[in-house]
Amino acid sequence: MVQPMKRIVRNGKRILVPATEKVVDHKGYDKQRMRNEPERIRFYKSARWKKARELKLISNPLCEQCSTPDDPVLAEMVDHMIETNTSEGWERRLDEEHLQSLCWSCHNKKTFSK
Repeated sequence: MVQPMKRIVRNGKRILVPATEKVVDHKGYDKQRMRNEPERIRFYKSARWKKARELKLISNPLCEQCSTPDDPVLAEMVDHMIETNTSEGWERRLDEEHLQSLCWSCHNKKTFSK
């Protein structure tokens, strides 16, 4: 029996996955966040955040979770260790010690496991 498949975009590539695989709808997630958290969305679009993100990726270009000397993994995201929806996280949102460089996989595991 042939397993039903669906087409998705993952890491910028179109791929086929089993139809039963859970896929996160980032567009729907972003629309919901924009309605509920406009201040956070404005922050992530700000020049200050983009500069902090760029500096973090320059200073630490490898994933801080899964990268090893034998298997380096390039970081693609900068993540807040304490979520910005808490008062402490919001106050420290540009603090470099509060940021970590992550690959997409580690970022999604952390973000969508909650």
